[in-house]
Amino acid sequence: MQPRPIAETSSPFPSPTQGLDWGNDHHHARIANVLRHMQAHFAEPLDINALADIASMSQSSLHQHFNAVTNASPLQYIKAIRLHRAQHLLSDSQLSVSEAAWEAGYQSLSQFSREYKRLFGDVPSRAVGSVVG
Repeated sequence: MQPRPIAETSSPFPSPTQGLDWGNDHHHARIANVLRHMQAHFAEPLDINALADIASMSQSSLHQHFNAVTNASPLQYIKAIRLHRAQHLLSDSQLSVSEAAWEAGYQSLSQFSREYKRLFGDVPSRAVGSVVG
């Protein structure tokens, strides 16, 4: 299952709040805070306890409300942010695949390559220097 589509912005990766179905639920404002935090700290290890604290929710409530807004778990969402950031780095910079993976928050090049191919349908080395639209 893919995260819900997010509106295009000038950012090289998904906007944390645009294009999502917010409804009228007061929990959605808390999830927006979590999404902003994840966007700002995407390269850091994912800490579900910290995200739950930011949202003032239990971990299970965080997962439930996060999924209702994004159609993804926090882990799936952060992977999408990291992979889109890496794709941008590969296409617009002189970074190697391993450097882009590291900058995007990956500790394992093989894991990055697998997840990149799963999301984009091609190996990351083919994105080096290409124009991503």
